[in-house]
This record gives sequence, structure tokens and C-alpha cells, in this order.
Amino acid sequence: MKVFEISSGANRVFKIFQDLLESKGIQKHSQALISGQKAVSEVIHNKSLDIIGVIRTLKMPAIETAYSDACEYLLSEQLFKTLDVHGTHYPLLLVRFHIPNLSEAKIPSGIQVALPFQDPANVGAAIRSSAAFGVSTILLLPGCAHPFHPKSSRAASGTLGLIKFFRLQSWEELRTLGPPVWGLSMTGEPLGLTKKESPLILVPGIEGPGLPERIKLDRQITIPMAEGVESLNGAIALSLALFHLNQ
Repeated sequence: MKVFEISSGANRVFKIFQDLLESKGIQKHSQALISGQKAVSEVIHNKSLDIIGVIRTLKMPAIETAYSDACEYLLSEQLFKTLDVHGTHYPLLLVRFHIPNLSEAKIPSGIQVALPFQDPANVGAAIRSSAAFGVSTILLLPGCAHPFHPKSSRAASGTLGLIKFFRLQSWEELRTLGPPVWGLSMTGEPLGLTKKESPLILVPGIEGPGLPERIKLDRQITIPMAEGVESLNGAIALSLALFHLNQ
């Protein structure tokens, strides 16, 4: 493992690391930071992502990744603190990824998910729930927060590498894939009366606006709630729907 010491914020490599704190930089470099002892351990154990480096301080434990070409970056305490936005005080993983466009997608059987969430924390929670209920493919709709954003990867924990991601250029592209498209919103058929279909693409509504009226759905389903409760968090609603549809 090659070792590089970085002590200046003007360092070219460190500036790239800083870029990875925002979606634009993550997209530009096709790299991301994974933080948190549990998430880091899961990614290393599952070998689910292409690890290209470990970022830590001299006071932190060394991390073995089983990737012979991975690099180790030793940062000063202050520089590491800049990258450790969640205050984990644990080494970060630098990973490489590729998210192809829809033209390269092959939708498998079973339930798959199309995500419109703009909040990266909701995206991460949705990824984790999707992986838990056997979803293998997530389609990223226009405006969806980046799945490798620090807030998203933190919420997804080590499940990021268990999902295949594809980008959609428009909502209308959902109709080109073949499987029925079901919308999850505040109105529609009660979830308890819904029978599972396979294959199926499940689409939750955007935080606030919900599902666009222009999108053609094969079915619209909803989660019944107590009177006075307007709606559930989108990621929570998606989790409940996936649980039910997997029974």
C-alpha cells in the first residue's frame, strides 16, 4: 500500500477530497468518501465497492482493505476534521464508482425502485431499506440527490455496494423499461389490499410535491394513516411498502 502524507490544505489531492463533500464533486470525479466504523467495516468485509484509498491520521488505526493497489493518505488532524463531516473520528474510505445511464440498464425480475428524493439522507435511508427487502436495482430520477453524497452514504451504511444504480434523464423513461410502474403517494389503493406483481417498478413521491401528474402509472397505492396525519416521510413510506410487497 502506497502511503502519502498530506499536511497542506492547498494539496491537489486534498482539494479533490474536499470536492467529494458535495454532489457536484462526487459526480465529477466518480469517487466518494465512506465514513463511520460500521459502514467502513461492512464495505471492506463485503468487498462491495472499489476501494482506492484509506484516509486517516497517524493516531488512527491502520485499515486493511485487501486491495493491493489501494493507497493510504495520512492527514493532519485539522485536515482530517474537514473531511470527517459526521465527526466519526475513524478512517475514511475513498471509493470509485460508476453510475451508467438507463440505456445500459437491464431490469431484473422482482421489485425495483425509482428514487426522486432530493434529500440525500432520505436517499440513503431508501437505499438501505431497498437492500434489506431484496431490491437489486435503483433508478435515479432527475433531481434525485446523489447516492454517494456523505449524508446519503452515511444513512445507507454499508449497503451502497449491494445496489446497482442507473440514471434516468426524464420521468417518461420509466415507461420504456417494460415492467408496470406503481406510484406510492397519499392517494390510491390502500397498501393492505394490494397484491404483489413481478417484475415491478415502485416510485415514491418527491418530498413535498409528491408524484408528477404527467407521469403515467399502472397503479397508485397509498399507506392508510390515522386521521390528522397528512403524510409519512418518503423513505419510511417506501420501507413499509417494500415490506408489504415482499410478504
